[in-house]
Amino acid sequence: MARHNSILLYGLVTSAPKIIKNDESGTYLQGICPIRVIRGQRDAGDRSEFKHIKYDDPIIVTGESNLVKKMDEWEPGDMVLIKGVLVTKDVNKKVTCKTCGKVHIFQGSSEFVRPIYLETCMKKVPKENVVAELKKRIEISNVATLIGTVCKKPEMYTTEKKLHVTQFPIAINRKYKIPEDALEIRTDFPYVKSYGTQADKDYQYLDVGSVLMIDGCIQTREFERLLECDCGATTKWYDSSLEIIPYQSEYFNKNNSSEEESAATANNNTSIADEILK
Repeated sequence: MARHNSILLYGLVTSAPKIIKNDESGTYLQGICPIRVIRGQRDAGDRSEFKHIKYDDPIIVTGESNLVKKMDEWEPGDMVLIKGVLVTKDVNKKVTCKTCGKVHIFQGSSEFVRPIYLETCMKKVPKENVVAELKKRIEISNVATLIGTVCKKPEMYTTEKKLHVTQFPIAINRKYKIPEDALEIRTDFPYVKSYGTQADKDYQYLDVGSVLMIDGCIQTREFERLLECDCGATTKWYDSSLEIIPYQSEYFNKNNSSEEESAATANNNTSIADEILK
């Protein structure tokens, strides 16, 4: 199967990077930094006004020493450009009961962007200029292009605003070797979340084993969870996730005919971006 996993981000450094070095040699070992990116409508034409925009805060993580060294130069307020790949990792998440102090461990996943290229474009942009700077480069601020295989049957739900949402995990074969990972790790498993007419198509045509190419963006979000401890107390905690949002998807091995899909597309004049962002 073809391998494709490409993330392009242009955004604002929101906090100082966490840099880890070897205490003895000073060698750069790992860099971690969140950046703020923007996404919006993809209609051609005048982009001076945007009806809907949203901000996301993906985490950039690398263990490649020369990239960590460049990241170490980042400061809050810098504008940076990153080309990379989406990576998922199984992790243990720890939550401490606020009443009795017991530590609970949950199996979960961590999703981040592993850069293969990064560049500092502007240093310390004034706060009042940040939004305008991001809007100027909205077409490259948050771009995700991936090919994956559906590994769980898609599920659909309807929001309070009556918007259809379909979600499902995909398996993406790695195109690049990540030195800090074990050799046997060759696949990443991000979640896809589609909206509106794209959600309807995904739910109708996709099943386990379906292969699709996604032209879209990434979405980050934080959500509330409740821990029910053995002591009887309930502790509120916050989890986070990163998901792929398709603007458009191409199916490689679906059951429907191309005529059916073309007809469905022709009958839909609504912007996918409008449905996602409203």
